[in-house]
Amino acid sequence: MTTQEHPIHISFRFAAPGDVDTYFHWANEDLVRENSFTSSKIKYIDHVKWFRSNILSENCRMYLFIQQDNIPVGQVRIDRKKMETTVGISIDEKYRGKSLGLKMIELATDDYLNRNPNENLTAYIKPENTRSYSIFRKAGFGNEQKVIEGNIICIKLTKTYTNR
Repeated sequence: MTTQEHPIHISFRFAAPGDVDTYFHWANEDLVRENSFTSSKIKYIDHVKWFRSNILSENCRMYLFIQQDNIPVGQVRIDRKKMETTVGISIDEKYRGKSLGLKMIELATDDYLNRNPNENLTAYIKPENTRSYSIFRKAGFGNEQKVIEGNIICIKLTKTYTNR
């Protein structure tokens, strides 16, 4: 049986203080670190400080995705900085390959753009991260550019309210 025949139904809520350990685990998974622009492992004390700051920030939306029995499967984070708003995703290693990434990005970005229709969303993706590239393209991200982000050549994709 394929995942498409029996899909995992997901919904989201915003991250809460009690989610700190789940996010810490996801942030330090090997594949997440490999695809991140900072590949070194994160110290717990630094993570807790970062997490607490972000869940309280008006400039950060941390979408925690859960399946029907309230088990976390992944997250999409949308960060508003001075000049742009960026999107990042990670999926728990137990749930990768189950066609969740596209739905997660669509749900989070549509929710965000409905609340902020004048903003553009940007995703920076390492060229070797072909799965993320494909998912972001399918989720309506376009206007592809090759750029340097953190001394790394990457692909920049954008999504607007009108092309969602």
